Amino acid sequence: TPVVSRLAGLEFVAIPITDPVDIQPAIKNQAILGLILVVVAAAAAFLLIRSVKRETELAQMKVLLLSRVSHELKTPLAVIKMYGETLGLGRTKDEGQVTRFADIITTEADRLTNMVERILSFSQMEAGTFIYEKERIDIGKLVEAVTEEYLPHVEAQGLHLVGNISVGLHADVDPRGLASSLVNLLENALKYTPNDA
Repeated sequence: TPVVSRLAGLEFVAIPITDPVDIQPAIKNQAILGLILVVVAAAAAFLLIRSVKRETELAQMKVLLLSRVSHELKTPLAVIKMYGETLGLGRTKDEGQVTRFADIITTEADRLTNMVERILSFSQMEAGTFIYEKERIDIGKLVEAVTEEYLPHVEAQGLHLVGNISVGLHADVDPRGLASSLVNLLENALKYTPNDA
């Protein structure tokens, strides 16, 4: 029996298929459509789960980064405060000690600057706004600087860090990007090194 539907002056008629010759293709098309819908739904669910997992991993990485950076910032800040107070109170013995304390404060201030730059670089990479600026640098010296800066964090975990790269190896790279990559490698090595290593 035809089904009649009226809408805004229009009349739609649905005529049921009764001929077996016509029913078979209709069932086949319906099955194909259903299969397509299942595949699309499964793909959408997979992409959603993957996206949620990725976002969760990024959130965990950010929390871990913030925790480590906060921990690392305390050391140079404490050193700067201690030597600054010593100089301010005039408790130095001679000019040589004053110069040494000033050098220590400068070194720790440089460490803080490098840490802040790494944080900014990480944020820019996450936002997709990081711009690589290549320049000719000594890779060995950069590795030494990053290793020396990261050494206190490694020693705090009861481990040793030894760098083995020759000074004098030059390349055109982005110093900030390479330093960030080296820090990531060090963090992964520290994370996955057994406690009894």
